Amino acid sequence: MTFPRLSGSILAAALVWGTLAQAQQVVPPGDDGFRKYGEVGEWVVYVDIARGSCLIERAQDGRVVQMGLTADHRFGYVGVFAQIDTDLAQGETEEVFIEIDGMVFQSEVTGIKGNVTGGYNGGYVLANNPAFADAVANGRNMTVFPGNDGMFTVDLTGTKKAMEAARACNRAQLG
Repeated sequence: MTFPRLSGSILAAALVWGTLAQAQQVVPPGDDGFRKYGEVGEWVVYVDIARGSCLIERAQDGRVVQMGLTADHRFGYVGVFAQIDTDLAQGETEEVFIEIDGMVFQSEVTGIKGNVTGGYNGGYVLANNPAFADAVANGRNMTVFPGNDGMFTVDLTGTKKAMEAARACNRAQLG
């Protein structure tokens, strides 16, 4: 698979920064859905009732961005979804590169079709890399280079405060 928009130096940087975690856990909401916990700027904090964990969600530019923890809290995830058809089938995986303010990460994206609010499709990556979590929290923009679907950019404004609120929400679910 080639990524014509990526230069050799970006690809080399991706190898230096390492691969994000990969796991076989499904990220869509549990059967009981979400309950709103609060808001932080443009981000909404939700409790995934079935999983007993929290996530943040933001709608921007026709996309929905979600970040949270897997059911066992071992991995974080970032999902981006839109009301468009994607080439990535439900549960199918493909290589993806993610650039955040000059740092490049390589991972696998897993496709989701229609499992997100309003029939949105897209994908998510799982991560347990502290450098990735720090980059997401402190970054300004995240540019995603998925397979053949073209690149897109996600504004990360307010992400750090929203992630802190999600951590507090997770602690509240445990207590």
